[in-house]
Amino acid sequence: MKNILSMVRGDTQALELEITDNNIPTTVDSIYFTVKNDTNTDEVLFQKKLNDGISLTDNIYNIIIDPSDTDELDYGRYAYDIEIIKNSVKKTILVGILEISEEVTFTNNEA
Repeated sequence: MKNILSMVRGDTQALELEITDNNIPTTVDSIYFTVKNDTNTDEVLFQKKLNDGISLTDNIYNIIIDPSDTDELDYGRYAYDIEIIKNSVKKTILVGILEISEEVTFTNNEA
């Protein structure tokens, strides 16, 4: 079963992630949160990476999805994963579905 992350289109969504090695918090060299239409395409809709949408505070990786990341997406389901690289070892630690639901207040209504 895949992890389902639901959010309203155009909102801010924050995710917190702690990475451990043998139950001890650890840091990584690189981390990526990538969203695509599906797993069979090369086209990235948006991506977050360390120091560019992902920050590290007190051993917690904070992934911020900004309103502009989803403003133009259609309502529906998208594929995402979280990949880490540490000491040249690449590992996908989470694969899931990003579910974008309907909004009522659009950006142009925020005048």
